[in-house]
Amino acid sequence: MKISELLQEQTFTGEIDKISDSEIEVVDSESGIKTTVPVDPDDPGTIARNEKGELTLDPETVGDVAKDIKRGEKITVEPGGAKGTQGTQGTV
Repeated sequence: MKISELLQEQTFTGEIDKISDSEIEVVDSESGIKTTVPVDPDDPGTIARNEKGELTLDPETVGDVAKDIKRGEKITVEPGGAKGTQGTQGTV
């Protein structure tokens, strides 16, 4: 099974490990697997805050990355979770 297939099948919680001008790195709390999310709004990977202020990563949807992310914050990885959010490409 490919990692991309695993990501499509499950939601997991991770932690923001590294932040740079070009990418954000998320580490899966259980497996230690690192996921790199490009900050470029034209690339897949949207990080947004939900109604409760919690970070959510949708690795499939093209869009923005929240500007107020801090290292060590918890984040939920949820493929398809950014549907209906507003990004630079309009409503997804």
